[in-house]
Amino acid sequence: MLNHGRTRKGRDNEGLIRVSREAYRKFHKRKSPPPSVPSRAGEPGASHPKFLPPLPPTRHLPESTERCEKGDMTGTYQTLTVDLPDGDMEAAQDVLHEVGVLGLEVRDREGPTMPGVRAPAPGEAILVAYFDDAETAEAARAQLAESFPSARLQLAEEAQQDWSNAWKVHIKSVQVGRLWVGPPWEAANAPADRVRLVIEPKMAFGTGDHPTTSLCLGAVDDYMATHPGASVLDVGTGTGVLAIAAKKLG
Repeated sequence: MLNHGRTRKGRDNEGLIRVSREAYRKFHKRKSPPPSVPSRAGEPGASHPKFLPPLPPTRHLPESTERCEKGDMTGTYQTLTVDLPDGDMEAAQDVLHEVGVLGLEVRDREGPTMPGVRAPAPGEAILVAYFDDAETAEAARAQLAESFPSARLQLAEEAQQDWSNAWKVHIKSVQVGRLWVGPPWEAANAPADRVRLVIEPKMAFGTGDHPTTSLCLGAVDDYMATHPGASVLDVGTGTGVLAIAAKKLG
């Protein structure tokens, strides 16, 4: 409720509200209130402190996004893949957000790329932008082509997927020496004559499929075969696969 009297200090509450109103208008770059909203009788054109400019219309979710939220993965996305110099990556992301991208995948050299996914070339980054319709995707392509002439751009159509499970197809089990290392969903297929290590692939490094991990697992297998009961220190452990392998091998 607004109190149009005066406070203890003698300040006009209405005046304070008017200052707030003026700041609001200045922030939104509005030079005048709607002409149909008067403030006080006898003061045409003045703004009423209790009225604010109308809010922008509600933006409805794209049809494909609504389908995803309902669990329907039968639709398609328009994708725009951008290969460009690493220094242009952030500016290109700004352009895509301005155009109206639904989702954006960023691949750079700072972090490892998921197995089976194309990594950027040295000195470059890859942006994969997702759009609800071909018109918006083409507008984004044209804008990026103009702003970043050296960028390599490719439009495509991609079926919607359940990404919470789709990534699992890229994680495969490996066999090194006496060991079988794999994710839980492949554990049932582990050979009976192998020492089984089940690793849940999350954010930590060490699922066994990387060459460095495989080489280390082979070295652990060889060492434990000739040094049963030895103490082993896994320095820089991720998933702990090397320590677990040493324990299981003796």
